[in-house]
Amino acid sequence: MGARGPAPKPTALKVLEGNPGKRALNKAEPKPRPLMPRMPEWLVGLAADFWQRNGKMLHKLGVLTEADTESFAKLCQSYQSWREAINARELDLAAVQSGQKLMVDWHLAIAAQNAAKLYAADLQQFGMTPASRTRIRVAGTDEEGEIDDLL
Repeated sequence: MGARGPAPKPTALKVLEGNPGKRALNKAEPKPRPLMPRMPEWLVGLAADFWQRNGKMLHKLGVLTEADTESFAKLCQSYQSWREAINARELDLAAVQSGQKLMVDWHLAIAAQNAAKLYAADLQQFGMTPASRTRIRVAGTDEEGEIDDLL
């Protein structure tokens, strides 16, 4: 039987959230070097586009390090799977509407739904949803100071 309960949060994320549970932090947790990982050669198509669009942003935010190559590649792949499932379902529905098919292939709808769930879970791992971002506080950001500078 595996470990019970939710997966533990990385210490860095607990610190960014202000350590809401006030539990002792793991001071011996590995700290990867903050280097931008190289995109794996096997990542192609929509997944590679996703890496290019989002990798630099996540690295600048301090979320993506050299230790996150595989998990970020998984996020890129889940994005591609989700998009491909949606496209396949749309093509199938178009064929039904044009009278070329008598029955909708519901497995495409289920595949699209499952891909969307995996993609949503992967997005949360990197703080890429509005709800997951609300739990993170980035040190050194002063909105009032930025507004004053603009004025």
